[in-house]
Amino acid sequence: MDQHTLTDGGWTLGDKRTENLLKKMRSVGRPLEEYLMGEVYRGLLTGLDKAFTIDKKIRERLIKENPNSSDLIKPYIVSRDVHRYQTLKTEKFLIFIPNGWTRSHLNNDKDGWKWFKENYPAIANYLAPFKNEAEIRYDKGEYWWELRSCDYYDKFESPKIVYLKFQVKPAFTFDKDGNYYPNSAIFTIPGENLYLLGILNSKLGWFLISNYCTQFQNGYQLIFQYLGKIPLYTPDFDNPDDKVRHDRMVTLVTEMLQLHKHLSQAKTDQEKRIITREIESTDRQIDSLVYGLYGLTADEIEVIEESVEK
Repeated sequence: MDQHTLTDGGWTLGDKRTENLLKKMRSVGRPLEEYLMGEVYRGLLTGLDKAFTIDKKIRERLIKENPNSSDLIKPYIVSRDVHRYQTLKTEKFLIFIPNGWTRSHLNNDKDGWKWFKENYPAIANYLAPFKNEAEIRYDKGEYWWELRSCDYYDKFESPKIVYLKFQVKPAFTFDKDGNYYPNSAIFTIPGENLYLLGILNSKLGWFLISNYCTQFQNGYQLIFQYLGKIPLYTPDFDNPDDKVRHDRMVTLVTEMLQLHKHLSQAKTDQEKRIITREIESTDRQIDSLVYGLYGLTADEIEVIEESVEK
């Protein structure tokens, strides 16, 4: 390795072809962390999952007992629910009562628990057995039935890219349904950025992840300290060619998301085979488009293909 290339901005140990390829991509892209301006968020800490996370059956029971319960129950995605381009589905739910919520709904002279129990009796009765544990936990709000203070709760309700912290293959998808997430294994990137989603899920994206992120077992740990260093080609919308390629990416990724949704709903083996072939074709088009964004040659593409197939 040429030691002059080992800068404080991050470096990898690999063969000369890989080293030269990464150098080229850095020259045409800018760090992901700069592109996102640091907007990456982890999930929520409840401090007592057994109290605040519930299954579908309990959710239905609480809403049946008191319809107001639905206001405080959110779909809760766990790591096994997150897959590449796939629609997010879950059987888990979160009792979501943010810090300050109770105070905002009652006068200072009112008893918080009494008011909560009168207005949300089903949830109050469900949480009551957990009171002692909830009161002593670190991650709580003003009242023991509230979650800790967090300044990005609104990001969960907005469109976002969702990805696993630990990946053995690309696991990025899009969420427009206002799902919530645990802190331990899932991160989110706010915004409807399907262009970015396509790059991250591409072969080139995985090549970058494998060269920047920490390896563990058969995969990688996508800590943003390292993921944020990967060079992202940023379109210049004043350049007609860049705009065309950006829009083409958005179209292809939109198709990919729809295809995966259709695949999950397919009834017959023949239907699944047809959709799978369409997915494979769309995947190849996205990979080709990403290679073009970075201006890669056939030899450079071969380096990436060989690397991701190992």
